[in-house]
Amino acid sequence: MAGLSADAVKVGLTDPAAWRLHVFDEVPSTNTLALDLAAAGAPERTALLADSQTAGRGRGGREWRTPPGVALALSVIIRPRFTSDLWPWIGLAAAFAVRDGIERVARLRGMLKWPNDVLISGRKVAGVLMESRFHQSDPSGGAVVVGIGVNVNNRAAAFPEAFRDTAASVLDLSGVVTDRNELAAAILNGLDHEMRSLPGAIGTYQDRWRTMSATFGTMVTISTPTGVVEGIDRGLDAQARLILDTREGERAIHTGDVLQCRTVAPLVG
Repeated sequence: MAGLSADAVKVGLTDPAAWRLHVFDEVPSTNTLALDLAAAGAPERTALLADSQTAGRGRGGREWRTPPGVALALSVIIRPRFTSDLWPWIGLAAAFAVRDGIERVARLRGMLKWPNDVLISGRKVAGVLMESRFHQSDPSGGAVVVGIGVNVNNRAAAFPEAFRDTAASVLDLSGVVTDRNELAAAILNGLDHEMRSLPGAIGTYQDRWRTMSATFGTMVTISTPTGVVEGIDRGLDAQARLILDTREGERAIHTGDVLQCRTVAPLVG
């Protein structure tokens, strides 16, 4: 399997001169390093890739394993040129880029699970973690770091037992080894395109989400910081919140995890 290298990734970039790529053999977390670089003033389109992570994390502080040589751990610094009310869409835009990059390179069509997981055949292949950090020494203002983890050439059989039934890799599902450099370039190209389009594309994003959502129109159970909520998934509002049709009426969910979904049944008292 080909190793990660900045030169190999740049071959596939639409505008290689615009990117600053840092590739590491092993790091605790690409997101942590990217946050530190952002606070020190690193420019937009700075991207960090690691062959292995020892302390990678997903949303909610969960662990994201990146074993050596087979997965993709990628973090990108973004300096939004639009108002903060649109920032929640950045993670979703990254999920679009990951989903489309996998389809372009591996010919696998994925679906999205709110807020930003990529599923193929109902199993999680990739996830996105969006974090921000502000520091008074940062001369460029605020920054968002988008962390992306993709199970590329690892096998589900090697995953922790708790994830073997719900997660998979590109190799598991395609049967073909994927060049991680090519996939990284496709994702970076897609993310750059999404960031250029985002400010004026919220309506289009809402339509795309409905088309790509694994749960749109189904009954979902969601764990939120204030408890479990159940309702029919009606898509996203302009603030990228998930709209649920619950027994008590319409509810907008800002933060949470989809625990399960099922065929819609009538909401009766």
